[in-house]
Amino acid sequence: MRVIRLECSVRPYDWGGVGAISGFLGRDLGGGPEAELWLGAHPGWPTHTCDGRILGDVVAEDPEDALGTRGIARFGKRLPFLLKVLAAGKPLSLQVHPTPEQARAGAAAEDAAGVPRDAPHRNYKDDQAKPEMMVAVQPMRALCGFRPPRQVLADLEALLGQPGAQGAADEVHAALVAALAGPDEGAALRGCLELLLGGDPAVRVFVDRLVGACAAATAGADGGADRGTASVVRLLAATHPGDPGIAVSLLLNDVHLAPGEAVFLGAGTVHAYLQGLGVEVMNNSDNVLRGGLTRKHVDVGELVRIVRFAPETPRRVEPVEDLPGRLRYLPPAEEFQLQRVAPAVGAEVPLEQSGATVVLVAAGDLELVAGEVRLRLGQGDSAFVPASERGLRARALSAGALAYAATAGD
Repeated sequence: MRVIRLECSVRPYDWGGVGAISGFLGRDLGGGPEAELWLGAHPGWPTHTCDGRILGDVVAEDPEDALGTRGIARFGKRLPFLLKVLAAGKPLSLQVHPTPEQARAGAAAEDAAGVPRDAPHRNYKDDQAKPEMMVAVQPMRALCGFRPPRQVLADLEALLGQPGAQGAADEVHAALVAALAGPDEGAALRGCLELLLGGDPAVRVFVDRLVGACAAATAGADGGADRGTASVVRLLAATHPGDPGIAVSLLLNDVHLAPGEAVFLGAGTVHAYLQGLGVEVMNNSDNVLRGGLTRKHVDVGELVRIVRFAPETPRRVEPVEDLPGRLRYLPPAEEFQLQRVAPAVGAEVPLEQSGATVVLVAAGDLELVAGEVRLRLGQGDSAFVPASERGLRARALSAGALAYAATAGD
C-alpha cells in the first residue's frame, strides 16, 4: 500500500460557520453552513480515497500494512483516531462523552434492543470512548468542565441577588442556592444539573430572568458578576432561547483558546464549543450524549449517568517543538496525537509515525516523501499514509506551507 490521496466532504450542520472551512481549505464549498470536515474511517461519515473507495474498506483489505502489527495489537484492526476541522458559527450542543466501559455497555444494550446504529434517537453510535483534543486555528471559545460551586454561587448572587418568594423562578433560584452552598461539591453540581435539565417548566421562567440579569450585567450594572459568564448566557440565549442549557452554562468554565492553543476533553466532562475554528483529533468514535442547546436527540438521564461531577480546571495541552518546524501536541490519550509542521522552503521535516498517519495541508504546497514515494499536496489536500511507509517527511514547496498530521499516541 502506498500513500493515498483522500477526498473529503463537509457536514453542513446548522451551527457551522459560513465560509470558515472553505477559507481554511482554500476552495469554494458552495455556501451555507460548514460545520465539520472528517478525515478518517468512521462509518458515520466515511472519508473516500481519490479513486472512490471508502478509507475504512482500504484499511480492512490489508490491516497489517495499513495499521502495522503494533497498531493492531494496541487498537485492533481499526484506524484508532479521527481528524476533523470544526467551525462553530453558533454554539454546539451541551454534551459529554462516555468511558470505554460505558460505551461498550451502551452500544451493546441498544444493539440488543434493536436500535439501528444510524437511528437519530440512538445514544451510542459505536462501542468506543471519545476523548478529544481541540487545537484552535482561529480564536475559539468553549465551555469545558464544572467550576467550583462557590464560584457559581458568587456569580448567581451577583446577578440575581438573594432568592425571593414570589413564584416559580424564585423556587428554582432558591433550590440552586441551597445546592451550591452544600458541603459536597459533587452533590452540589449533580443537584444543579438535575434540577436545570429535569423538565420543570419553572426552569424556563428562571432562565428568562437570568437572561435579563445578564443583559444588564454586560451593560455595566453587574454588581460584581463575571462579565464572561454573563456574555455566555447572552450568546446562548440568542441562539437557543429558553433552553435550560443556558442556565447550565453558569456551572461551566468559560475557556478561550488563541490560535495554536489546545484543550483536551476526557470522558465525563460536560462541554460545548461556542465559537471559532479549530483542528480536532479524537478516538475514532461518534458517541455524544446531549443535554440541551440542540435540536438533536437529548437523553438527560443517560447524560447525568455518565457525567463526572467534580470541579475541574480545563486541561490545556502545551505543544512541544521537538524539531525545527514541528510542533507536537501530546494529549493524555493513547489513540492520538497531532503534529503541526511548517518547514522552511525547500526543507524537510520528519513526521512522527505511530502506525497509520493522516495529513491535511492548511496552507501552501508540500511534498510528502516516504522512501521512493513522493506526493505533492496543496492547500486543502489530504492523504493517508499507511504504517508500512516509514520515514515520512514533509518538504515545503512554497513559503508559508503548513500541515497537520494525526497519528496514534506514543
